[in-house]
Amino acid sequence: SSDLKAIEIFKRRNIGTDTNWALGYAYGRLGMHDEARKILDHNLKTAKDDYMPAMMISTIYLGLNEQDKALLWLEKAIEEGIAPIMLPEVTMGPKFAPLRLDPRYQELMAKGIRQS
Repeated sequence: SSDLKAIEIFKRRNIGTDTNWALGYAYGRLGMHDEARKILDHNLKTAKDDYMPAMMISTIYLGLNEQDKALLWLEKAIEEGIAPIMLPEVTMGPKFAPLRLDPRYQELMAKGIRQS
């Protein structure tokens, strides 16, 4: 499929593919949950001992369709401060679209926008 071909191209062009949040999101969306969870687990472990942007972990959870956990990590992202360049992705991008009707998302966005 073209999705799998895109993943292969991505893996050839990027280093750290076993830890890349975008690849974790893609694996999750394609139903390749074991691969997505390996990346997620690596990022969660990194987050315990080092800086790992919470928004990246939230995005992997979105790929796995785990909206409650995605919202939890999105809240952490807002607390740490979402970079202004990333705000359009959260507010208008397709990855976060599944959350937009959730009142918790709407509260987080109102809180996040006030803080920025």
